[in-house]
Amino acid sequence: MPPKPPIDVRVRINFGPGRALGPGKIELLEHIAGGGSLAWAAAELDMSYRRAWALIEELERAFGEPVAVRTKGGLTGGGAELTAFARRLIAAYRAVEAEATAAAAREFAPIERAGGRARSPRSRQVKKVRRGRRPARSRR
Repeated sequence: MPPKPPIDVRVRINFGPGRALGPGKIELLEHIAGGGSLAWAAAELDMSYRRAWALIEELERAFGEPVAVRTKGGLTGGGAELTAFARRLIAAYRAVEAEATAAAAREFAPIERAGGRARSPRSRQVKKVRRGRRPARSRR
């Protein structure tokens, strides 16, 4: 597994009501491609088979395109294979994610170099707030 980048960006793309694409659905598609089975992908992601099936159906309804060709079990054992459309979805999502990660790394590099201690001038003007039930008494 490659080392994790210092900045982790999670991208969710909303195409409209009920039409969203995010890391969970993409990861499910990638696991289906890697294992050739919806059941295997669900188990690897610690997700119920029913939830995985629902996510696939949600993707297919949202885009009006099939994302996986599923075969029932039996002598051949069943399985699932991604469509060309699903592979394009993965590629497009990962490209956008890579660009967003690069942009975040560029923009946050000065803050990272400062050790995360970049302060605005206004931060020093904050007054200490007393906690508790009784208001503070004045000292005369």
